[in-house]
Amino acid sequence: MNIENLTSYIEENGNEFKSYRHLCEVLDEKVKGGKSKQLHLKEMGRFFKLSKGKGYRLIVDEVYDKPKMKQTNRRNNVYGEMVELAIMDYLIKSKRHTTTATRNHLLGEIEMINHNFNTCSRNRKKFAEFIEVDVDIVNDFFDNTNGNFRRILERALDELDERAVIKYKVVTIVSKMNGENRKATDEELEFILECEKTVLNDMGYDKKRDVRNSGKWFNFTEEVKKLLHQDGEINYYYSSYEIVVNKKFIKEEHEKIKQYIITESERVDNRDKLTSTIEENLVVNAAKRQEKARVDHEMNEVNRRIRATFSYVDDVKKLVNFVISPKATNINDIKKVG
Repeated sequence: MNIENLTSYIEENGNEFKSYRHLCEVLDEKVKGGKSKQLHLKEMGRFFKLSKGKGYRLIVDEVYDKPKMKQTNRRNNVYGEMVELAIMDYLIKSKRHTTTATRNHLLGEIEMINHNFNTCSRNRKKFAEFIEVDVDIVNDFFDNTNGNFRRILERALDELDERAVIKYKVVTIVSKMNGENRKATDEELEFILECEKTVLNDMGYDKKRDVRNSGKWFNFTEEVKKLLHQDGEINYYYSSYEIVVNKKFIKEEHEKIKQYIITESERVDNRDKLTSTIEENLVVNAAKRQEKARVDHEMNEVNRRIRATFSYVDDVKKLVNFVISPKATNINDIKKVG
């Protein structure tokens, strides 16, 4: 899109164009039709403000100093640019070219989860006793939430990768019995796979996805850890995102990156909007699961039992208030319960 041509034309001839075709000629753009034309006009709207004149005429009211952020299709990602903006804000503030972070660390940094989430997820039985909610509902909540958050986060990372802002990959970190934490070696990865496959077989499942859908993922991970401990070397393992920020983008395109840096008030507004959307959708999705459980007789027994109860949605609201809401009270003594 030749914006220099557009600016020159406006300076010499004014800001009115005979038609969409005429505007495309000035911009050195291919003329499109139908839905493609509407999408083309929307894309032009990132670079200048456009309004209709008489008949087929178009008026360029303002040419922007820098393009607006691209609006992508968010039908399957209701959080969209809010998450991308929060991730970029975190990466820019960190001032590191390479960041290795777990999913929950990243979620905490962009404030999609609160200070209680990790502790309560690791101590589910005690947490269930503390808030007086069925432990199966607590497991169901964390398994669903972790899966949803992983997809939301990776969609945002993929979008930033597509825009050449970052490169990232998922790496496995092992926590050794001696306290060391590092990337797993090929031999360690093989041993972890052997343990996972053994537990899958013992539980009667073919795929890890089936375990997640069964609501027994927490049980699966605990059994895998027991096998790892028998080796005496690995305490546990976890996945992390290794994110490389585009150095050239930061150094040579400083003006462009300014559009990603938000003020503290804007950051708080973005966080509150994001958190509100997350809380609302977690409850809405719980209601959908409840409705499905009441009619789906093929659902596994545990999920059907807990999701079909009258209290299920209210219990999920309670969980959201404890581990998602930024206003939640810090649960310091959860490990001492019982």
